[in-house]
Amino acid sequence: MAMEGQMTRSKILLVVLALAMLFPMSAYSQDVPGSTVGQQADAKRVAKQHRWYKDWQFWTAVGFQVSGVVRDVESTHRVLRDCAGCYEANSWLYGKRPSRHRMYLTHVGIVGGMGLLSYKTKQGLREIAPDNAGYAARQGWWLWTIPQAIMGTAHHIAANGNNDLHRRVTRIR
Repeated sequence: MAMEGQMTRSKILLVVLALAMLFPMSAYSQDVPGSTVGQQADAKRVAKQHRWYKDWQFWTAVGFQVSGVVRDVESTHRVLRDCAGCYEANSWLYGKRPSRHRMYLTHVGIVGGMGLLSYKTKQGLREIAPDNAGYAARQGWWLWTIPQAIMGTAHHIAANGNNDLHRRVTRIR
């Protein structure tokens, strides 16, 4: 019987400690005049500013878009090389039979612009709803991914179409 009482007390103590850890203790001392805890929290917040080169979500989206561009350019180049009657569908952007270099140089500006647009959108959303905001405040967190997702998906689809065209062209030979 004494063991059961001790186990109950230890469980209660464990629950109390777990609940105590859920509440931030420094939040209570920030309002106290002369307290250094609030200043330390501000210093940590300033030191923990978001760095663009450490943003794995942003670089994943950029990687998806760039991989689509590379697949599209390389498959387009392969079709144009192997098919004399084929031409680029986006001739208004590149010309009828663009070189590989022209396609890549054109896409440097496009990918850079989309990346800047996405990053600025993400930065703006972060200012509106910081990371510590609730879910309801961050419902639009994914909006910054739209430009890169659309462009990356379009290039991957175009690359698949180019690969299908190349298979048909090489089968005819």
